[in-house]
Amino acid sequence: MLLNLTMEEAGDFIESAEIIKQDQVIPGHFRPCRASTYEPGLDWLYRYEQAMLNFLAPKLASHPDDLMGEKSLFHEALCNAFNHAHHRDRLKPITVTVLLGDKGVMIRVADGGRGFNLQKVYRHCRMKRRYLTAAGDGIRRMAESHRYGVFYSHNGTEFNLLYLFEDKLAEQFSDRLAVNLEPCAEAA
Repeated sequence: MLLNLTMEEAGDFIESAEIIKQDQVIPGHFRPCRASTYEPGLDWLYRYEQAMLNFLAPKLASHPDDLMGEKSLFHEALCNAFNHAHHRDRLKPITVTVLLGDKGVMIRVADGGRGFNLQKVYRHCRMKRRYLTAAGDGIRRMAESHRYGVFYSHNGTEFNLLYLFEDKLAEQFSDRLAVNLEPCAEAA
């Protein structure tokens, strides 16, 4: 679900948040991977997701399987940073930060791009324009997720994924939804 939150508010929701991991992911520093099922040039992403999954699995015991992989929100955030913000420049770093709190986990993916106007995306959706269909389904998957909350900071250059251990995301944030995508389905 897409949320209207600040970093401070998200930190308050997961309580006592501490950074437990921070990586500078430089795609060009990863070796090729024969096991990767991703498109050519994204071996780095496959390797990094596998390492992150191994790190997060004990902390997200109930849902680590849908956090990683080609249809996951984490994958989408890393691909967007690499493809759009860094224009597939394999030497530009993407910063990934994991914060662990008493009630949840937050993962931040930050890039060095110029950002984008997320409010414009929301507006297009509310006006039943086909932006989300034409541009890909990453934003739609983010909005439709009931397990993970997503919000952006720093003009869209920071993607933040919020996971609450008690799986009460919908009731915690019902008044903080950035957009409800149900009307957009009619426009597709």
